[in-house]
Amino acid sequence: QNIVVPYKKEQYEYLLDVYNKQVKEGQRQAKAEFDNQGGSVPESLGKDTRKNRLDIIEDDISIRVEGAADKLKTMILEEMSNLQRTGISKGEMAASLAAYAAGISAVTWSAMAAIPVNVGWGDGRAIFAEQFKDALGVEVYSAVLDKNLCSECAPFDGMTQLPGENKFQTPNPRCLGGSNCRCVTILVVK
Repeated sequence: QNIVVPYKKEQYEYLLDVYNKQVKEGQRQAKAEFDNQGGSVPESLGKDTRKNRLDIIEDDISIRVEGAADKLKTMILEEMSNLQRTGISKGEMAASLAAYAAGISAVTWSAMAAIPVNVGWGDGRAIFAEQFKDALGVEVYSAVLDKNLCSECAPFDGMTQLPGENKFQTPNPRCLGGSNCRCVTILVVK
């Protein structure tokens, strides 16, 4: 049986578009915080100076889309096996599988949206910080202090670094929540 998961290309392009929009949103919000602290930056934000950033996110999204497609195929095949044991007709099975596939597909693709949203927003803030590091005093790691805070992120909460240092990164790539990390770097003007 050849199960084809539709929309892989569209999902990849959609997730990449979401990432790029979130980079801009992260930059915009970092600039607003900067302005609120009395900093002064040009109205137009500069280009990303990290050359491999887009290559990394494109590879990450591609791998995750392929993984999700494989997972969907497996789940559909398992459901088909379960339906076959019930003795339903091929027509009923086809209708049941189509409904099942549509439901799990929507949930799987929605869950993957956290990747470009969180990473893009964090990258946008990091790009802004890199471009205006001379005007920054420190960067502060801020974790969301609730029951979902993981043991990888908790020790960093409140930690500071000078612009350009690499003591930490947000979202935290080691977060036990994976792409759902909600930690953020707060930029403090000199």
